[in-house]
Amino acid sequence: MSPVRYKRWAKRWVLVLAVAVVCLGNIDSIAIARALYAGGATRATVIQQVTDLNFCSTPGDPTKCAEEAANFLQKSVIPLGWSAPNPQDGIWGWPLKVIGLLLSVGAATLGAPFWYRLLDRAGSLRNTGRPPEPGS
Repeated sequence: MSPVRYKRWAKRWVLVLAVAVVCLGNIDSIAIARALYAGGATRATVIQQVTDLNFCSTPGDPTKCAEEAANFLQKSVIPLGWSAPNPQDGIWGWPLKVIGLLLSVGAATLGAPFWYRLLDRAGSLRNTGRPPEPGS
């Protein structure tokens, strides 16, 4: 198989897998962003878990790590799983849900190298410019 054909084949499968994962888990980017932006308790829980850097207490046991991840997601109240659209959105509920799902699929198909470069650039932006004056 030539490299061009392989790359085309791989992109198709990545798209199929992204659609399957997003649809099965209802990973709605708009709903997640809203929950983190508006929900102080949700945001605080996620920040606390991330700053603890304790995602898995026993890295050698994948079953235990999966249970801990599921407990974290339940505790943080991040909107995953199927539910009706937000009733406050009115007639825009279903279109916003579809757009959120499509955004998630698009983000998943970009791949890890894209997100690594994006985060690397965002981190380097923080280190540019003059350092702040002492005492300010």
